[in-house]
Formats: sequence, structure tokens, C-alpha cells
Amino acid sequence: RNRLAELELEYGIEKAKVDTIRSRLFESLRPFYQARDQLKIRIQYRRAFIDRLLAEGEEAAAATTEDYEQESAKKDEEYDSTASALEGKRELNEEETSKLKTLWKKLVKMFHPDQYEQDPEKRRTYELLTQAINDARDRGDIELLESIAKDPDSFIHSQGWASVTLDGGEGLRDLRSLYEHLQVRILELIEGLDDLRASPDYELYEFAEKDATVIEQVVSVQRAEFESEINTLQAEADRLAAEIEELVGEAPF
Repeated sequence: RNRLAELELEYGIEKAKVDTIRSRLFESLRPFYQARDQLKIRIQYRRAFIDRLLAEGEEAAAATTEDYEQESAKKDEEYDSTASALEGKRELNEEETSKLKTLWKKLVKMFHPDQYEQDPEKRRTYELLTQAINDARDRGDIELLESIAKDPDSFIHSQGWASVTLDGGEGLRDLRSLYEHLQVRILELIEGLDDLRASPDYELYEFAEKDATVIEQVVSVQRAEFESEINTLQAEADRLAAEIEELVGEAPF
């Protein structure tokens, strides 16, 4: 359990570092990502409009406009969702890291997946509780983690989940099963840490630690690449718009 707690803490700290970089990049480049993706959608549906117009007529082609509007709105919602998920991402300070270390030693005591294998409802509660803890860890939500660690039963009740026993079994069979599950989770975290540290965002974080100007340099380079791509896409979108206007006598979406 101590080994698991150490790995959960380590993963939480490293994840916070990477999320900080992702948040800064997304905040700076979101308008370019969004403009590029909206142009791609517009081009896709203008091509579809022309194809349907030539194959099925104006009434069928007109339905493409509604499809486009729905897809465009969906894409904007995805960006809003991503922005919400990344909002406020930052590295943990020393006090928060110390708290997180103490909390994980308490929280790993709730690790009893072996107890619920034959009870789907309780298994679901355990999975939801684990997800809530991991999400709070990833957000750096120390307050929620403290609340769960202090009184997990109350937290479970407040969510409307089925009650579970969190103190664990004491028989040899229970201990053996728990040990096996702990080993699996430990291996998952080790692999997760390896993947995280091999990611481009983690590499960028390491560079930024040595040189604070690195992030702005990356943003500047990517912004220029986006602008070039957006100009190319806009030209294609305009070409398709002109073709549609020539066919139906009015400008398209």
C-alpha cells in the first residue's frame, strides 16, 4: 500500500506538470485550433453540398446546411469542454504536495476491488469512488481529496451510490487477492508514468524548467504554422463557395 501511495503521489505531481504545459499551450493556441477545425468542417460540408446537389437536387443539398451547423456547434462545444478541463491547471506547491502525500496514504486503504467482484452494484460504487479520487488528484483538488479521506462513507452517500465496506477483509485469501490487485495497479501506474515522461508535453516541460522563454517560442512557431494552414484552407473554402454560388445563385454557409 505504501508503494501504491508513493506512485499515486508521483503520478499526480508529474501529471500536474504536464497539464500546466497543456493548459498554457491550449490557451494561447485555441483560436488557431478552432479556426482551422471550423474551416475543415466548412470545406467538408461544402463538398458534400455540391455532391448532393448534382446527384439529388437542391432540396437534398439544402439538408447539408443543417448538418454543417450541427457539426460546427458540436466542435465548438468540444473546445469549451477542453477549456473547462484545463482551466486553472498548475503545478502543486510544497504544501499541497505534502498534503497529497498524506492523503494518498489514507486513500489507498480504500483499495479493495477484490471485495466487489461478485457484486456489480458495489463494484460500480468502488469504480466511481476511484474515478472521483483520480479526477480530484489530476485537478489538484486537495479539498475534495481531504473530504473523501476524512469520511468516505459520507461522500459515497452524498453521491447516491451503493454503500460499500472500506475496511477490507482479514483472511489469507482476502489478503492474497488484495496483494494481487495492488500489484496490478502498481504496474499500471509505472506504465502510466513511463508514458507520461515520454510524451512531448513532458519534454517541453523539462525544457521550460531550464528556459522560461521556451513556451513562447513554441507558441510562436506553431502560430505561424497554423496561419499558413488556415490561409490554405480558407482559399479552398472560398473556391468551393464560388462554385456553389455559381450553381445555385447564392452564397453558401
